[in-house]
Amino acid sequence: MRILLTGGDTFIGSHVAAILLDAGHDLRLLTPRVSPCELALSAHGYDVDELERTDTLHLIEGDITDPRSVVKALVGCEGVVHLAAQSTPHWGRRRASAHTTEYIVTGTQNIINAALDHDTGTVSICSPVSVLAPYTRPTISPDDPTGPGETPRLQALVAADNYARLRQAGGDPITITYTATPVGPIDPQMALASQSLRTWLTRAVPVSTDARTALIDVRDLGAVLTQTATATSKPHRYLAFGHLVDLRTIADILDRVTGHRTRKVPMPRLAFDAVGLLGTTQRLAGREAHYDRQLMTTLYEWKPGDQTRIYQDFGITPRPLAETVADSISWLGANGLVSASKLGVLAGRR
Repeated sequence: MRILLTGGDTFIGSHVAAILLDAGHDLRLLTPRVSPCELALSAHGYDVDELERTDTLHLIEGDITDPRSVVKALVGCEGVVHLAAQSTPHWGRRRASAHTTEYIVTGTQNIINAALDHDTGTVSICSPVSVLAPYTRPTISPDDPTGPGETPRLQALVAADNYARLRQAGGDPITITYTATPVGPIDPQMALASQSLRTWLTRAVPVSTDARTALIDVRDLGAVLTQTATATSKPHRYLAFGHLVDLRTIADILDRVTGHRTRKVPMPRLAFDAVGLLGTTQRLAGREAHYDRQLMTTLYEWKPGDQTRIYQDFGITPRPLAETVADSISWLGANGLVSASKLGVLAGRR
């Protein structure tokens, strides 16, 4: 199959691209800039020039907010994986909020509309599970209603997700996968989980048995997204949730896989709230921040996730979190992002 992928330069997108290529699919990548996609594919061991020479890969420079770019990229495609909304370009402080909203909402609408108008096949959309917050039921389900969204970016993601749901309700072949925080190796852009792992290894781990987070191996998530675009033609919703663990358990896993004790700092909720408030303030000022108030609040609101459908439909179960953490740390070490002294028994492992 020939698949259109947006967001191929992102952590999730690069893994989806690798899985699709390994499975023998042809790939078209729609991207604002070609070079980040080339770097991402190279990080996975691909020779981009060779892929293009054999007509396996087409890198198309264009913007998802431009309907003409989207239609051009869709020519000959039989499925779509839309991930560009997961990572938005940087436009500067004053323009960031408005442009982020346009990029996420208008871009998603353009992808869906063009794909359906041209009978492209299944459109696979990925949304963060946070669009379903607050989690008011005992178990998080992919059929839960979307929430109000606390930040402008999350509100835009909710609006994009609601549009996909609206088209689903009309019977259009759209799949939506709600994902927890992805973690794993080969993360050239250093997403949130990779940044956190490096900080925990080199500085300290904030520990709490009350604060929890949901982590899914990016390779498992990539497998789910690949299946949603290639193995189904009906509207479906999936939850790729991975493992729900408290921060004390994460610290214990780090100790176990490295073979030495990491520095641990007990953190009360008040401290997490302060970190979140600081991050939100930085974002409102147009500065980059990995944490915000909504993320810190969610640490105390998580519920178990119902991942039944990804097993029933695709036979995919989350791999052990310790395996994911070990592979992630090994990749950080192999790329000089964490010193060998912090790797313990993982030093030299690739």
